[in-house]
Amino acid sequence: MTDFSKHFSITFTTKVLVLIIGTFAGIIIARFLGPEGKGIYVTLITLVGIISLLGSFGLESANTYFIGKKKFELKDIASTSLTFGLGIGTVLTLLFCILYICTNFLSITGINDFYVILGLMMLPFVLVRGYYQYILQGLHKFVEYNKIVLGTALFNLFLLVFVLIFLNVNVSSVIIVYIVHTVLTCILVVYVVSRYTTISLSLKFNYFKDAL
Repeated sequence: MTDFSKHFSITFTTKVLVLIIGTFAGIIIARFLGPEGKGIYVTLITLVGIISLLGSFGLESANTYFIGKKKFELKDIASTSLTFGLGIGTVLTLLFCILYICTNFLSITGINDFYVILGLMMLPFVLVRGYYQYILQGLHKFVEYNKIVLGTALFNLFLLVFVLIFLNVNVSSVIIVYIVHTVLTCILVVYVVSRYTTISLSLKFNYFKDAL
């Protein structure tokens, strides 16, 4: 089996397993929270996903591309991704928090303001996690990448089951699980990349200009 076939098989299998795990998680959330609670949770996750997609500026694919081209040093790519992700994520969080406070654009959904703010606070972590996952792919560290994706999905499911069964069953509990999962995944993927290069809070403008 070629390396490409091996990597494709591992990644495909991981995506299938994560899809199954996600389906179970969705069933559990719907079972304990009901349609309204699940609707609130899905709305928040979708909101964060859309904002992070728009705010990523295509840096994920740029990371993979330039690592393959070896045009820039890995430490410059990793450092720029961390700094930009935390920076733009914080800016987006503040902007959308202000926008939400001024317009209450999710009022039709009946979502508590506290939940919205918590969800928006995850933007820096979501962005950095995405940037670094693509760095791992650019390094062809598919085994590490898929271990992180599958391991954190399983951890999220187990934590969700524990919280909903043994603690208070409410939307706050599920959102806390999402926050813990997002932060831990971000920290883990940054740690794995740090094993291959040094990372600092710095913005390399040459790479930043070409990447965007």
